Amino acid sequence: MFVCVAHRESWAWMVNVNEKGNGAMPRGSSPKREHEYEELKEEFKDEGRYKGREEEVAARIVNKQRSEHGETKDAKARTKH
Repeated sequence: MFVCVAHRESWAWMVNVNEKGNGAMPRGSSPKREHEYEELKEEFKDEGRYKGREEEVAARIVNKQRSEHGETKDAKARTKH
């Protein structure tokens, strides 16, 4: 399930939410992106950044990278036109 968590410059940021309400990587993410997500999440926790939102912010960053590199359904649909 995707939930809109914030609006920023007319972009509705979407984060995949699991049963517990935590941000999580979408199905179909590559092992590389999964690894980046875990590294970012741990880095934010270690540095004390984004208290309580580490998973959400890490997921947003990695999802944005996936979109920019054409690894999402939306990105693939846009390139076909």
